[in-house]
Amino acid sequence: MTTQRIHDLDLSSIHFHSPSFNLKGQKVVELSFDKDSTAWSNRMTLQLCYDETKPLVSNWALGQTREGQDPTKREYELALNKEVEEKLGELDKLILKKASENSREWFKKDLKPEQIEARYKSIVKSAKSEGDPNFIKIKVKCPPADKPTPIKKLSEDGTSISNSNISILTRNAKVVPTVRIMNVWFMSDSFGVSLAAHKLIVTPLPQKDFQEHFLLSKKLVNVSSENEDVDEDVLDENV
Repeated sequence: MTTQRIHDLDLSSIHFHSPSFNLKGQKVVELSFDKDSTAWSNRMTLQLCYDETKPLVSNWALGQTREGQDPTKREYELALNKEVEEKLGELDKLILKKASENSREWFKKDLKPEQIEARYKSIVKSAKSEGDPNFIKIKVKCPPADKPTPIKKLSEDGTSISNSNISILTRNAKVVPTVRIMNVWFMSDSFGVSLAAHKLIVTPLPQKDFQEHFLLSKKLVNVSSENEDVDEDVLDENV
């Protein structure tokens, strides 16, 4: 499963297989780069920015799950630049085109293009406020999952990475995301694809020192441990 940049994605190389059912009994249309195989080596793994110098920026901290939802799957919003938005928009159009061509097979009925579009949950989400960029939502696998999404922290000088975890998925973090697009999923009145986070390299928003929130005459000596000196802005940023 070789990773490729979204910029280099050849849409004509994507194959939409016949509808099938996954282990949970849900109908899906598998996607791959081989018309005869859905083996892992033929699956789609995409890097959603050109490189670490042109990362995507998160709109918010990692989302919280609601009661009854799977706590191991959480969403992370990333703002799009024009290049990435254009390419993902083309993928949205391709999925709609395939859905229209295969309406009876996918939906068990002949639907008009506008009916199909009304059901489709697009990859590119419209900005919530005027002037803001459009965005995407990637799904991050979190503890206590057996295999959480691997996350690396990029050093401040951009020369090294180190092991990290979901705690650095803050608001305004700079993210180099690789995602997997496995299939088209279907629900009773909607369908779409999910961007499952494969691996992430992240530069979190620098946290203010506790004393930076005050107007003090001098730097005070902090005698507490680092774990006790938590920045409440980070804790409250989703409130």
